Amino acid sequence: MTTVHNPSKGVLLLVDDIPTNLKALLTYLHGLNFEVRVATHGEEALQQLVHSKPDLILLDVLMPKIDGFETCRRLKINPETRDIPVIFMTALDDNINKVKGFEMGGVDYITKPIHHEEVLVRITTHLNLKRLQKELEQKNRDLQQKNERLLSVAQTIAYNLQHSLAHQMNTIDQLSDILANEYLVKLAEVEPIAISQLIKKANYQMLGTVDKLSALLEISDLK
Repeated sequence: MTTVHNPSKGVLLLVDDIPTNLKALLTYLHGLNFEVRVATHGEEALQQLVHSKPDLILLDVLMPKIDGFETCRRLKINPETRDIPVIFMTALDDNINKVKGFEMGGVDYITKPIHHEEVLVRITTHLNLKRLQKELEQKNRDLQQKNERLLSVAQTIAYNLQHSLAHQMNTIDQLSDILANEYLVKLAEVEPIAISQLIKKANYQMLGTVDKLSALLEISDLK
């Protein structure tokens, strides 16, 4: 017989109305260092989830009061519990019930009689998938924060550059007016006018740069 090793611990909730089934799984999973909680019907499971959230739920389908499908449906419409993986356990081996289980939000299906090694493989698989998903979500959050910091730096640089260029443009514009008006009499008429035109041209080029910066800020939603 091949032995399957559990690479990590986790908190499990077993939901089954048959005590012998609960006891057998509880003993097996406890021996693998899982923290295991039990409920004998769907309503009891939902009440437990108000106070604490397991990493994964093993949920029987055929139970009194509300069955496993309805229990899972209620789990998935609750924002507090919808991300908990649910593995159905049932003697119903037809495709219709399997499809219904997935439609209700289950991630897997174990057919009774239950083989312990199969349970372990499925539990381990979905716990690892859940951890990987959390790691990916955290990396996405970190990347988003990094992008926000970079955008903030870019915004500061763009605004500073825009302000500096605007100041330079104003200075050049004033100097060109002084050159044209104050020294027109002292110098040959062509020379100051030509110099003034060059300054004006540089000024218009700077204005174009400022316009581009403004467009960049608008595109980036930084304004």
